[in-house]
Amino acid sequence: MKKVISAIFILFTGITLALLLFRAGKVEYYLKREFLTGNIPLLLYILLFSFTIILLMMRFGKGAERFLEKYSAFLLPVALLLLFAGELVFVRAFFFYQDWDPLAVLSAVYHTLHGETAEISVGYFSAHPNNLALVALYLGILKLAGILGSESVLIIAGAQCLLITLSAFLLFRILRAEGCSYLCAWGAFLIYALWIGFSPWIVCTYSDMTGLVFPVLVLRLFQLLSGGRLREGVSYALWCLLGLLGALGYAIKPQTVIVLISVVFIYIFRSFRERGGWKWLPVFCLSFILAHVLLSAGLSKVLPVELDSSRNFSAVHYFMMGLNDETDGVYSKDDTEYTSSFDDPKERKKADLELAKKRMADFGLKGLASHLEKKQLVDFGDGTFSWGIDGNFFAGKEIEGLPSVKETRFTPFLESWLFTEGQHYPLYSTIRQSMWLIILFFCLLAGVFLSGASDTMISAALSIVGLTVFELLFEAKARYLLICTPVFLLLAVFGIQGFCRALSPELRSTRHFRRNTPHKGSRRGQ
Repeated sequence: MKKVISAIFILFTGITLALLLFRAGKVEYYLKREFLTGNIPLLLYILLFSFTIILLMMRFGKGAERFLEKYSAFLLPVALLLLFAGELVFVRAFFFYQDWDPLAVLSAVYHTLHGETAEISVGYFSAHPNNLALVALYLGILKLAGILGSESVLIIAGAQCLLITLSAFLLFRILRAEGCSYLCAWGAFLIYALWIGFSPWIVCTYSDMTGLVFPVLVLRLFQLLSGGRLREGVSYALWCLLGLLGALGYAIKPQTVIVLISVVFIYIFRSFRERGGWKWLPVFCLSFILAHVLLSAGLSKVLPVELDSSRNFSAVHYFMMGLNDETDGVYSKDDTEYTSSFDDPKERKKADLELAKKRMADFGLKGLASHLEKKQLVDFGDGTFSWGIDGNFFAGKEIEGLPSVKETRFTPFLESWLFTEGQHYPLYSTIRQSMWLIILFFCLLAGVFLSGASDTMISAALSIVGLTVFELLFEAKARYLLICTPVFLLLAVFGIQGFCRALSPELRSTRHFRRNTPHKGSRRGQ
C-alpha cells in the first residue's frame, strides 16, 4: 500500500510542479499573478541556496545538533512565546477588514452580541450554514473577553494566533517523534514561523487560519495511536478525541476532514494487515457521528434568527461552479445567482447537476483536461495563496457596526510590503513564491522515500492527494490550501531528511524517520 500511495503522491506532486515550471508562464488563467521572475529561475535560485544550507549543516552542524539536543526543552517554550508575541504585534499593526465572507461572519457576531437581530444576513447563512461554527466560536471568545470589558476584534485575531502557534508546536513534536534531527525540526519551526506565523493571512479572521490547527493535531494524535505504546483505555480515549476533533474541524472547515479520512483509511488497512482488533472503529465512528449531530443541532440555534435550511447550497453547486470555464472554477457570482434562483432544494440540485453535465459535455475530453490544468494552476500557482484578490479585500480599518482598529507605527511599513499596491509587494510576493516552490520540490523528493515511511507520513501524503482531488472536483481556490500548509511543510522536511540520509553514510545507518510499529509486549489496545 505504501508503494501505491507513494507513486500516486509523486504523480500528483510531479504534475503540479511541472505545470508551475513549464506551463504557468504560457497559460492564461483566472487570478494569475505575475512575479519578478519566472518559476524556473526562481526555483533554481532557491534550490542553490537551500542545498548550500543543507550541505553546510551536514558538514558543520554536529555542534549545533548537540546544543539543540541539550537546550531544546528550554528553547522551545521561549520560541513559542516569542512567536505568539510577534504575531500579536503583527496583527495589532496590520489588521484590517476584508469585505467578503470574513466580514459576513464578523458582522453576524457583533450584531448577535449587541442584539441587533434585524441586521443579520439571513440569506447568507441560510445558503452557507457551514460558517455558523465560526460565528459560535468568535462569539464565545468575545463573551469571555467581555468579562474584562473588551469586545475588540483583535481579541478574535489574537485567539487565532494562539491556534497558529499551537500548530507550530505540534509540527515540531511530530518531527521529533518521527526521529527527525533537532536541526531539521528547528529549521521547520523557523520556516513555519516565517511562512505562516507571519503570513498576512493571520489577520484574516476566517476558517482558513482558525482551522489550521486541526490537520496537524489529527496527525499528532494518529502518531501517538500508531506507536502502539498506549494502554487500552488511553487508546480508546484518543480515538474518541479524534472523532470529536474531526466533527469540530469539519464544522469549521470541511477540508480538514480529508486528513481525518486519510488516517482512518491507513489504520483500517493496518488492522487488516496485522489482523488487529477493531474495537477502535465503533468508538471513533460513534464519537464523530454524535459530535456532528450535537454540533449541527447546537449551531442551528447560534443566531437569534430563523434560517431557511431549504436555501442551503449543496455540494453539487460547488461541483458545477468548479466547471465554470469563464472563471476557471473559481467563485462565480452568476453561478451563485443561478443556484439561488431555484426555491425547491431538489429542483435546485437537479438544475445544478444538469448544468454541470452540460459543461462537461461542452468541454469534451481535451477541453476538460485544459480546464483541470488551469484549475491546478489557480490552486497551486500562487505562493501568496491569492492574497488580496478575493472579493473587496482591503476594506479598511473602520466598518460601520464593527469596532474600529487604529494604526501603529509599524502599519505603514507593513502595508508597503503586504498591500498589493505597496511599494515592496512585488518583491514580497516573489519571495513567497520561491518558498512555495522549494516546499513543493522537497515534497516531491519526499515521495521517493515514502515507501519506508511511518503511517503518519503516509497519511500526510495521502491527505495532500485528497486535498488536490477535492480542489480539482469542486470550486478552485488557492486559499483552500492554507489549511494543510503544516502538512506540506512536514512532507518537505521528510524529503530533506531523506536526501541527507541518502547522501551521508553516517545518517543512512540511523533511522531518522521511524516506522510506527509497536514494541514487543506493548499493549496496543486497538
